[in-house]
Amino acid sequence: MYSREEKKALVKKFWDSFKVYTIEQNELKGIYSKWMLDRTGINDLDLRFEVGRRSASVMLEVTSRNEDKRLRVYELLYQYRMLLQAGFEEELDWDLIYEKENGQTVARIWCSLYDVDIHKPKHWDRMMAFLYENMSLLQENFIDVKDVLEDKIRHLYQ
Repeated sequence: MYSREEKKALVKKFWDSFKVYTIEQNELKGIYSKWMLDRTGINDLDLRFEVGRRSASVMLEVTSRNEDKRLRVYELLYQYRMLLQAGFEEELDWDLIYEKENGQTVARIWCSLYDVDIHKPKHWDRMMAFLYENMSLLQENFIDVKDVLEDKIRHLYQ
């Protein structure tokens, strides 16, 4: 078992290692890009990484606290599901109502790698490869539909 401080240090080491991994992969591919994450340019729509004791995930989340807005944005995203899905080997999971550990309800589009544990460094190579490849694809697919989504979301609330 790890102490609280050891767990915190281990998680920090993972994310520091992932940052280096991302830079190396981008250099190998001859690209320079940063993760968009919460800087998608659309309010309440974020790309996220999540790692834990059982899985590693990448996701697109609709985080609005307003249930009606969350539903409407989710429905818009669903209209573009084929474009968002492009290139993924398996179907993305779509959850209209997903309750996070902190109690926040979001709409989530995501994929996960199971049977990995952030507390086991021997799993890190698989986790990093999964996170990098799948977030790269999800972010690229999101960018392909971003302008249309922005316009449609803006018109929802006029």
